[in-house]
Amino acid sequence: MNYDIVLIFTSFRKCGHYLSIVKKMSSSYNIGIYLYPLDKNDLLKLDKQNKVFLELIYSYGAKKVLDDLIKCKIMLIPQWHYHPQAIKKIFCSINSKYNYWFTGLGNGNSNFENLDKNKIHKVLVVDRKFYDFRLHHMTKEQAINLPKDSLVEVGTPFMKYPIFDALKIDYIIANPTPYSFPSPKDRVKYMKNVLSLLNQIPLDKNIVYKPHNAYGVDSLVNQRVFRLMNSFSFGLLLLLFYQLIKKIKVLNNINLINKICIEIEIVKIQKSMLSRVKHLKDLTKYHDNNLEIFLPHVSMGLITGRSNSIWHAFHAKLPVFNCIPNTTKEISKEKMHAKNMRYYNLQSCEGNLKFDKKKINVIEDKTRKSNIIDFLKNELEKI
Repeated sequence: MNYDIVLIFTSFRKCGHYLSIVKKMSSSYNIGIYLYPLDKNDLLKLDKQNKVFLELIYSYGAKKVLDDLIKCKIMLIPQWHYHPQAIKKIFCSINSKYNYWFTGLGNGNSNFENLDKNKIHKVLVVDRKFYDFRLHHMTKEQAINLPKDSLVEVGTPFMKYPIFDALKIDYIIANPTPYSFPSPKDRVKYMKNVLSLLNQIPLDKNIVYKPHNAYGVDSLVNQRVFRLMNSFSFGLLLLLFYQLIKKIKVLNNINLINKICIEIEIVKIQKSMLSRVKHLKDLTKYHDNNLEIFLPHVSMGLITGRSNSIWHAFHAKLPVFNCIPNTTKEISKEKMHAKNMRYYNLQSCEGNLKFDKKKINVIEDKTRKSNIIDFLKNELEKI
């Protein structure tokens, strides 16, 4: 079987751009999807969402690669912790004229060693300036020393080639990773800022909620407390317990009781939030897909925390409201996540619906104009 492009698929999180590629290009090019075999741990985390993603991408015209020996003009390989035998099988099964390695936003050269010295012709980066910023701080990745002429900035495709047509959103709330919150009290502060913003947004505006759900659940709340609070009898008992503890302050000093009270408070705040918003899962079955896929359909702003979603919103020229207070400690100032936040230079909104439009200029115009689909079309014309 001969293909124009073979896309190596590992997970819906690493391969979101494949949706735009296939939707736009499959009518003119033969595109195959090669499914990388995931280990048990990855399957546990990703299998359900991967199946929904693949259902969508096949509906756009991609074909599942079934043969052991195929040919293609371009093979696109995403960053992943590939096992030696599996990566060997990929390069033995697919006879490609050119192999392109796609690096995720903010991932630099991580996992490049897992390619096991197989030939890579070009390295595709989302934002060259941001890529260089990471390498400046990651000595280990500097040592890989890729040839500069192999690096190509390809941006993201979603603004020019959006996925969904019917979605119309004014504001979207996208919770940051749980690692943004050193303690449960920090989640409370974040949520109170979000609630403050919601109270400032006119009631006729459409606000959509997208939880950070790496494991298929909302990581912002304790799921056991959430379920109990949604049960009429248990929920009433928990609220009575919460009110009692607040009145008897000495009990609130007991560590376990204090933790339970905080989790109850978080669920209470979330219930107030959810009464004001629409849940993304009620609008589309593809709600678990990466946030950037939905940003072309957002018109007024992103409400989030310390997150790389800030980059994607700036790329879309959207206001971003960082609801994590400036006083919240970073888990580690040496982690790349903390350094990224200094790169974005976006302080906490502290619950105020105000945004400095100059902040979006951290993304250069040439990066916004770069596009992986246009790049691939030009490459195929030359082959």
